[in-house]
Amino acid sequence: MQRLLGRATVEGRPDDTPEAIRTRLEIYHRETEPVIEHFRTQGILVNIHGEGTPNEVFAEIQAALEQVAVR
Repeated sequence: MQRLLGRATVEGRPDDTPEAIRTRLEIYHRETEPVIEHFRTQGILVNIHGEGTPNEVFAEIQAALEQVAVR
C-alpha cells in the first residue's frame, strides 16, 4: 500500500488512491492467488521478484525463461 501511494505521489498517478489500491489487492487475493497456487502444485511456477531496475527485472525474466527451456 505504501509503495503504491508513494508511486501516486512521485508519478502523479490519479488511479492510485487508497480505495483503488484496496480494491486491486482484494481482486489479486481472490482471483490471482488461486492461479499461482495451481501452477505451484503443477511444478511449473517460476518466481520473479520484480524488484530493481527494469533491466534487472528483464534479466531475471530472461534467466527464468532459459531455465524453464532446459526442463
